[in-house]
Amino acid sequence: MRRYTSTLLYCCWLGVGCITVETGGSDNGSDDGCSSHDECEWDEFCYESSCEQVLDRQYDISIYDAQVDEEKPDGSDWDSFGGAPDLFVVFYMENGDSCTTDTKDDDFSPQWLEECDFVFDGSDTFWFELWDEDLSDDDWAYGWYSEGSDGMIALARGSGEKQTLSDSGRTLELTFRVDPAW
Repeated sequence: MRRYTSTLLYCCWLGVGCITVETGGSDNGSDDGCSSHDECEWDEFCYESSCEQVLDRQYDISIYDAQVDEEKPDGSDWDSFGGAPDLFVVFYMENGDSCTTDTKDDDFSPQWLEECDFVFDGSDTFWFELWDEDLSDDDWAYGWYSEGSDGMIALARGSGEKQTLSDSGRTLELTFRVDPAW
């Protein structure tokens, strides 16, 4: 059996590092029932025992929680007088819809359980951004993205399971889940 692999690149700014997550598939075809994504073509995922196309479908993306260090990724304090950040998440298609969670005040480990619907298209880029709300200007803390067909397919193939974006150099995590919206 020949095996296909696509790569989803989550990248961060501020020169901290990048993380690669690989998802696999096979050339079994989509005629038979499936019990895992590995039994579907590289551009499909297993949904209710059927291999389904990933692109041009609507998905619910749920933001669960985050975990951050006591300092920003650049080493400075979150707030001008110290203390925990006031975090919120912006998640969006670069050329389309956008959602923002509520702000969780003074919390290094905020929890949300908020969701939004998106249609995955192979020509777009999906972003997760973590922000610190401040009185004057909000501070961008970190961002991860999933780009193009391979990125959207890898993101969708995590359907039904919590996924965690992280930076291996420090405590900076965002937990989310992707589910088909049909």
